[in-house]
Amino acid sequence: FVVIGTTLYARDKYDGDELWSMRLPGVPSTSPTADNNRLYVGTLEGSVYAFDLALIRRLNNEGRLAQYRDETVVWRYQTSGEIVAAPVADDKRVVFASKIGSLFAVTPNSRELAFQFESNAPAAAPLDLVRSDEPGQDTIYYAAGDTNFYALRAANGTTKWLYVAGSPIREKPHPIGDSVYLVPVGAGMYDLSAENGRVRWWAPSARQFVAASPTRVYATDEGGRIAARRREDVALR
Repeated sequence: FVVIGTTLYARDKYDGDELWSMRLPGVPSTSPTADNNRLYVGTLEGSVYAFDLALIRRLNNEGRLAQYRDETVVWRYQTSGEIVAAPVADDKRVVFASKIGSLFAVTPNSRELAFQFESNAPAAAPLDLVRSDEPGQDTIYYAAGDTNFYALRAANGTTKWLYVAGSPIREKPHPIGDSVYLVPVGAGMYDLSAENGRVRWWAPSARQFVAASPTRVYATDEGGRIAARRREDVALR
């Protein structure tokens, strides 16, 4: 999905051909995100829209999408500030953040507010929502503009742990297994424990996370060179 101006385009992921396009009801402020049933877009005036993907496809096939665009809106949730972090969703909740430092979690079908979390600064990096095999242990990762990095319980929005990075966080956190890889601007890469937020190791020369395998993690340095290290090591190789 791609947004250009106020028009949303769906393109084939294999060849890039346009599948359908639709004019949005507001000016988007985030990239579109989707789950199996819904498509979500945040706007400059503080709304998040949820669209019915199946209905969009059907109306497009019938040549009636432009005429009945409004019928594809499942719900609209209005906040008091521009949406600055694109919605992330699973089958239990849709999570998004506004410019005034508020994070919202609503139910995906009825937009009922599950919780609202307040921070002292707006989101500075994309959100992440991680499911757990353990009941009640799903986690939302939220990087605020005051360099605070929160792990929130997705069930109720309470703080699981807080890590103060000390430098701005612009890159999306990378939760993998029992680690969360965090790359504050110009401050290296940290391996934080997903359980309690404690620093396991710090790679000061790293500047951007690239990938991770079960045994290694890869990052680029200031010169753009890719360096690898064993995930249990202490120093970047």
